This record gives sequence, structure tokens and C-alpha cells, in this order.
Amino acid sequence: MDTKTIRQKLMDDSNGRLFSFSSASEKYMKGGISTGSIVLDYMTAGGFRKGYPTAIWGNPGTMKTTACILAAAQAIKSDPSKAILYVDTEIRLNPEYQQKTAAGVEIHPLADRSKFNKTKGVWVITDDDGAELDMTPDEYDAAAKPEAEALQEQLGENIDIYAGGSSEDLLDFLLHKVCPSQAYQMIIIDSQDKLIPSRVLEKDENSFQQGSRAQFLNAWAARLHPLIWEHEIALLYTSQMRQAMVQYGSPDTMGGGRGFRHSLSLLVKFSAPKVEIVNFRGKQRLGQTINIRIEDSRICNETAIGASAGFDPGKFSTARLIFGHGWDNDEALGRLGEHFGFITGRFKYMTDDGIEIKGRSKQELIDNIRAEGKLHELWKKVVDKSAE
Repeated sequence: MDTKTIRQKLMDDSNGRLFSFSSASEKYMKGGISTGSIVLDYMTAGGFRKGYPTAIWGNPGTMKTTACILAAAQAIKSDPSKAILYVDTEIRLNPEYQQKTAAGVEIHPLADRSKFNKTKGVWVITDDDGAELDMTPDEYDAAAKPEAEALQEQLGENIDIYAGGSSEDLLDFLLHKVCPSQAYQMIIIDSQDKLIPSRVLEKDENSFQQGSRAQFLNAWAARLHPLIWEHEIALLYTSQMRQAMVQYGSPDTMGGGRGFRHSLSLLVKFSAPKVEIVNFRGKQRLGQTINIRIEDSRICNETAIGASAGFDPGKFSTARLIFGHGWDNDEALGRLGEHFGFITGRFKYMTDDGIEIKGRSKQELIDNIRAEGKLHELWKKVVDKSAE
């Protein structure tokens, strides 16, 4: 038996784990799942790749969870035959809010067949027959609403949530049930910081226990990451900066230490959240901007993917994303007005000139503020407070 025949037999017996260098591109250059943002897709050379672990990290409130749900929505749009597994280790997900946000931010249903004409101030929509129609921004939003609502429903049906239990139970479930099932195209673990072994939870958290936790996370990565590569599952972690979680260790590192970080294929840092009034789809809207930076990328820097996508880490290693356009502006304003204390008690707002405006609900209060001509005043307060 010649060498070539022996090699081929070994490949046939390896369950796909042994392959020739000529077929390596097919194995390693697996399809990417869009992040929902053209900018971030470009920076990551095609989005979050199937078979590779990615971490989004930053301080609390930097829209990490929202970014994951956006990517999940894009995955469902591109392949509705496979679901998303969302592991809620913190047990604090707000599904209704995330559904609404994901259905209307960067993944606007008409985005792939529309463009904004700044001169005319209208959207130019290409219909099913190829004809171009002009729409005002309000008409554009109204036309997109049914599709956005349909996407919300699709998200509800195609995202499964796992919550509770120990980290050891979760790892066993992922290894022996989820990955081999071929039912999921993406696993989101929100957040990695709560993956703590039982032996650590039984003791006080101190620097020694942080070392035990790092050992657990590195063992976790060594067992799980090869499986998600084999079954072509995109794996997304969110991670808080350690400074916000515990009092020990460097404030600018993530849980698991250098070993866990080294096991990642892509590390994206979100920072500097700020509420702003932005021009989007021809209208002024309330949005939240986030600075993003690619901290580490084996995909972009160590393969030909980055070169083929024109990736330039020196030029586009840092950029800004805008979230929140999918929110109803009144809902967003009411939420932020309460958060910053401008809306108090049972839906009351005090204007700068001492007029008290009331409502029986948050929406009625916003309507009354609008009727009194004080809506922009409240917007400005919210934006200025966010920028502090």
C-alpha cells in the first residue's frame, strides 16, 4: 500500500480531523455571521466566524449584550434552520427590550434595497419589480415596521435561553448535548465572568481563588473550543472588565487571565458609552454611541481573510457604533429621563421655567411634554447628563 493510500485511509478514519493542506482553506475559512454593523463587519473581516470563540468586553452598560443579540438576529436571518443558544449566567436578561432593539437597529429590514438621498431628504426604495420609489423618513419607518415586527417574532422563536445551574453542569451540557446536536449555529455566554467553579463559590473570593477560577476557564476553553470548531458553531462571550467585578488583580484584564485570552480568536473592546441625538434615516433620533476597538485578532491578522477583506488594522482598529435606533424615541426618552431623575414620582416632569407636567403613564407624559413644546428641552438634559 503506497503512502498516499495510507494517508487517505487515515483521513477517512479521523472523522474529518485529519485533512490535507490543500483543503485547509475550506476548514479554516468558515463563514462569518454579520455583526449587524458594516463598520464592525469590516473591522472583524467578515463578522463573527463560525467555529471560533470571540469575546466582547468592557465596563457595564457598554451594550455588549445588545451587540450579541444583533449578531444573533443576523444569524437567524441568514440561516433560520438553526437556532441560537443564549446562556444567561447573570440571570438578568430583558428579552422584550433586546428583541425590540435587535429588530430595528442596524438590521433595518429595508436596508438592503434602499438608500437615503440627502439632497431631497427622502429614502429611495427599490421595489420587487426594480422600480425606485421615494419615501419620506416617516413613510420609510412605517413601511419597515411590519417586517421589523416579524423579525421580533422570529427572534423569539429561534433563541433558546439557558439559565441557572452550576458552571460544571453548563459545560457538560454544551459538550455532550448542544454541540453534537447540530441544532445551534451560535452560542452566546453572557457573561464569562460568572463561569465560576463550585469549589470557588463555596469560599470567599480572593486572589488565590481567582487563580483557581483561571484554571477552570482555561480547562473550559481547552474542552469546548475544539468542539465548536468541529461543529462550526460561533461562540460569543461577553466579559466585564475585572475592575468592575472584583477588587483583586489588574483592572484592565479579563477573567481567566492570559491563558483564556490567548484561547480567543477575536477580542473586541467596547467603551465610552454616550447618549446622543443623531441623524439617522433622515430624522433626529436618540441613540447611544460606543467606541469599539479590536484588541486581539488571530482571524484578521494571521490568516488571508483580513487581506481579502482589505482589512487595515492601523486605519480601522478603532471606530464608533451607534445603538438605539430601533427604540421608539418616546420609550427611550422616558427610560433615560427616569434613569437620570428628570422624570419623577408618578410620571411628572418639571420644566426649566417651573411648569410641572404630568401624565397617567410614561407615554402620556411624553405626549404632554411634546404638546407643551418642552420635548427638546428634556432631550438636551438627557444628552448632557449622559456626556458627563
